[in-house]
Amino acid sequence: MANTQIIKFLFMTCCLALLTTANVWADSMSDASSAYSNGDYKKALKIWQQLANEGNLQSQFNIAYMHEFGIEVKEDYKEAIKWYTKAANKGYARAQNFLGWLYESGKGVKRDRMMALKWLKLAADQGNEDAIADHRLVTKRYQRSQARQYKQALYEVLKEELLRSEDRYLKSKLPSLLDAANDIS
Repeated sequence: MANTQIIKFLFMTCCLALLTTANVWADSMSDASSAYSNGDYKKALKIWQQLANEGNLQSQFNIAYMHEFGIEVKEDYKEAIKWYTKAANKGYARAQNFLGWLYESGKGVKRDRMMALKWLKLAADQGNEDAIADHRLVTKRYQRSQARQYKQALYEVLKEELLRSEDRYLKSKLPSLLDAANDIS
C-alpha cells in the first residue's frame, strides 16, 4: 500500500512539474513574442535562447530563423541549420520545412535535393501547407533534373556510337580509297 502511495505521489509531482514548466514556457514565449513584435530582438533572442536550450521547439525554430536571416545576430547558416535540425529531429514541421529549403538551396550545407525532399516530406506529412507546396515544387525540379541527366547521358552514348561507326566506316573504305589513290599516280 505504501508503495502505491509513493508512486502516486511521484506521478503527481511529475505532472505538476510539467504543468509548471509548460506555464513558464508559455509566459516566456509570450514575453519573447511581444519583444520581437516591438522590435526588441535582443530581448526576444535572450528569452528564446534560454527556452531553446531547455528543449522548446518553437524557440529552437525562432533562434534558427534569426540566424538564417541575420536578425540581431550575424547571418550564420551553419548555426541556423544546427537549431533547425534540433527542432526538426523532434518533429517540428516548420523547422523541417525551412531545413528542407536550406538543403535545396545549398545554404550552409552541400546542396542535396534528396535531403531537401526528405525534410519537406516529413513536414508535408504533418499537414504543413507550405511544406506540401514546397515538396511538390522540389519534386518537380528533381524530376526535370533526372530527365535532363537522362537526355545528356543518352546524347553521350549516341555520340560515342556515331564516332565508332564513323571510324569503322572509314577503316572499311580505306583500302579502296588507297587503291584509287594509287591508280591516279
